[in-house]
Amino acid sequence: KDAMNDCFYFVRNEDGWRLAATREGCRYAMRPEDEYIYLFTHFAKHYRDGGIGIRHVVGLWVYLRTKTALNSCYVTEELGKLQLAEFYENIRQLLAAWFEDGVCDDKTEFISRFVLESGNWGKLENHVISAGVKGKILMGSVSGERRRYVLAGMFPGLDAMTEKYPVLRKAPLLLPVFWPVRWVTGVLFRRENVRSQHRKLKLTSEENIQTYQQALQYVGLDFHFEE
Repeated sequence: KDAMNDCFYFVRNEDGWRLAATREGCRYAMRPEDEYIYLFTHFAKHYRDGGIGIRHVVGLWVYLRTKTALNSCYVTEELGKLQLAEFYENIRQLLAAWFEDGVCDDKTEFISRFVLESGNWGKLENHVISAGVKGKILMGSVSGERRRYVLAGMFPGLDAMTEKYPVLRKAPLLLPVFWPVRWVTGVLFRRENVRSQHRKLKLTSEENIQTYQQALQYVGLDFHFEE
């Protein structure tokens, strides 16, 4: 369930079972093409949201080497519907350059550097800036997103506050009273958390957000596809 929720490919198709093929007995599985599309959209999501590591690139290549009879026209067509065709072509060129003596151009070098610098799941600063890009699109401006971020940090919702102050489960009307309590506690006893939030806010500058968004667009990605 979590994996399916993490993949907008299933969201677009509304009913993931439509992609399931019957196997022996009561077993169901996706066709290799749909399974590969799932793997690639998952890859694209993590690349976009902060970065992805070498082993995930290798995973795509191993799958293609194993499933040599994939219907490539179907894969390309479905990824085109998700506005991922350009990114797919760039990643295919990356795989060819890494494993098949393919041509390595400026874009391939750019993607390679991003992957190599990402560790396993991307750098923290990239995750923060990526979230800032998404917030900018939702809020309409960087200043609007930064304001939303500050307000969300100062005035968390009831669910988040209940985890820290269980008494709110029985007395939710006391929520506004506990916001100042949280501020004072943070200043006196959790200064590192406060400094961490300040560093994250500085990362979501207009310049950083614009640079990250341009880097995504350069390789064929954006925040136009669903979560």
